[in-house]
Amino acid sequence: PSSGGNGIKLNTPNPTFIIIVICINVITIIPICVSTNSGANLPIAKNIIDALSLKGSEESTRMLEEIGTNSSVDEIREHTVRALVRQNKHDSLSVVITNKGKGINDMSTAVAMSTINELLALENKEKAISILSDTVEMHSDEEVRENARSVKALMALS
Repeated sequence: PSSGGNGIKLNTPNPTFIIIVICINVITIIPICVSTNSGANLPIAKNIIDALSLKGSEESTRMLEEIGTNSSVDEIREHTVRALVRQNKHDSLSVVITNKGKGINDMSTAVAMSTINELLALENKEKAISILSDTVEMHSDEEVRENARSVKALMALS
């Protein structure tokens, strides 16, 4: 707690999520600080990810990319990439396909496989296949191109 003032001091070490959530129905702003260093906060972080993915806006996609896919916690990254794939929009799919260290290119096999499984489960795979094709043809990183080529082949078979 702070010594004086009328504000609130959050004593959360290295928070992964500091998000201002806006409730459209009530038009209130609720600041939320969640540390994902603790397993107890994982459900809260997952709820925030789900809420952001339901919004589906460019801002929410950008926030998921900046915060969720850069988390040091595998479970947060895994939940984030699933949410991004389920949006099935160009921007959200690009995050998990074309970025080195994220989505299909994540160093964690659990995160990479979750992303691939979500891509394979999409009902409409056209956008994902288009982004995979562009990545195979034009991406500057060989490893990213190879991963995209492999996932594209899996999607063609599914």
